[in-house]
Amino acid sequence: MNEALNILHFSPAAASTPIEKTVRSAMANLLENEDADRLVEEDVIISDIQVNEGPTYKRLRARAMGRAFRVRKRTCHVTVIVTADVEENAEATA
Repeated sequence: MNEALNILHFSPAAASTPIEKTVRSAMANLLENEDADRLVEEDVIISDIQVNEGPTYKRLRARAMGRAFRVRKRTCHVTVIVTADVEENAEATA
């Protein structure tokens, strides 16, 4: 999980910052909602990330000679699924 967060943090892509925030939020939600006393950050893994198309906002932009040009502002839905790997780490240490 830390490696994925480091890659996202130092990536020059514009979308890396919102995705990093979403991954951190999903990890915090898992640690808070599950049994927090038995989970640590190293046990959390990213099992699935999906980016799907969201609604498109249509706006008008003024052009020459009284005309208008349609500007489409596209959005997306980001879904991050994280799971805890407690059983595999327990078997590895035993």
